Amino acid sequence: MSIEIDDMDPDVSIGGAEVIPVSDAGSPKSITPAGISAYTIDQIEATGAGTTPTGDDSIFILQGGVLVPVDIDLIAAHTLTAMWAKSAESAPDTADLMTLLDGSTEKTVTLALLATLIKTTIRTAVLNVTDLATTSLVDTTEFLAVTAGGVPGSTTKLALTTAIYAGLNAYLIALFAATPVTVPADADIFYVSQGGSQKGVSLAVLKTVLGSTIAPASTTENSVPQWSSASKTLKDGLTLVTAVRATGAALDTSLATEQAIREEFTALATSYDEIWVPANLMVPATTAGAAASDVEYTTSAITLAQLVFAGTVADDNAHWAMIMPAEWNLGTLKAKLYWAPGDAAANPGEYVGFYISGNAYANDDDLDTAVGGSEQLLSDIALADDDLHISSASSAITVGGSPALGELVNFTLRRDYDYAGAGTAMDVDARVFGILLQYQKANVVSAW
Repeated sequence: MSIEIDDMDPDVSIGGAEVIPVSDAGSPKSITPAGISAYTIDQIEATGAGTTPTGDDSIFILQGGVLVPVDIDLIAAHTLTAMWAKSAESAPDTADLMTLLDGSTEKTVTLALLATLIKTTIRTAVLNVTDLATTSLVDTTEFLAVTAGGVPGSTTKLALTTAIYAGLNAYLIALFAATPVTVPADADIFYVSQGGSQKGVSLAVLKTVLGSTIAPASTTENSVPQWSSASKTLKDGLTLVTAVRATGAALDTSLATEQAIREEFTALATSYDEIWVPANLMVPATTAGAAASDVEYTTSAITLAQLVFAGTVADDNAHWAMIMPAEWNLGTLKAKLYWAPGDAAANPGEYVGFYISGNAYANDDDLDTAVGGSEQLLSDIALADDDLHISSASSAITVGGSPALGELVNFTLRRDYDYAGAGTAMDVDARVFGILLQYQKANVVSAW
């Protein structure tokens, strides 16, 4: 009997019990779809296990109802794309899960366990510094790891030290404000560093080392404390003063500061002194010289040495040589003229004028050398015959010849007989009693 397959109606609802004719080694038999399915599954399960898959391997998928092979790389790419397309977690918590491979087994892990693992690993691998080389932290710019407000960071030794001292300062200020110590007791402990080791020392020990009295019983600003044998304490002592008092105002209860003493020495070293040169030490010039003549005042019988400088015809001159004092600063000099009119014919208000100059001579200098210094005017106005006249100080007199200490200085006094000043010249004799020289001191006199 034959079967005409084309004449049969298609079965659109296969249930698995239908019968399909087959030939089993030439023997006609039948098989059901369920049997075919079971056989197919058995054959697939009996297939040998595959080795480690690679990107070149393929798997079969049903794509649009059609069974097709697909490269494993495409499947992996699609899987990752699908994972990254998931909504982002905005607030993860410790109960959230993550996938991981434990050896060769796929597992999940909570964020809590993962965080614990990370902290433990960091403590072991990073925060465990026992294997690191030690440092003395001498450089204030060296860094230390810190956590500030839960946020990890770094800081320098300088910043850390500053913060420690600032905190200690704030702590001590607050402590003092809360419980201040007004009178420390012998048992009170102070913090000290002894040879680099931190220790405590009591007030009693400090008093033994420093003495029982820490401060004066009474204190006055700018006063040097002194020991009181009566009270066995320090008392107010000598008062510091910033200037040395003048004679008659000095006190035994004051003590001058170094600055005051230095200023006093400076004032002494730079003060001025005077030299009186009487007429009898002056030598009238051989050429155009003044006349040496003593005068006696009849009423008092006083006799004074004098040089007479004429008031007519020509200028008269006189000289004297001297060694300036060893404390002279080698600077300029000033002079005053002591004189009187030589005749009753001198009229009050008339002018008299003298010029003074000086020149220094060193060892082996030619004495027959013109005066190198410039002349300075000594002018005065006649008052009355027989009255002493003291002129105003001259301008600064520069001694010529580049003077040095110990050199001979020759001075010249010359009368300008027709000097009229701002009015009329006195045309009678002028009697000179002497010259007063002023010089500045600066040098300390050394022994020869």
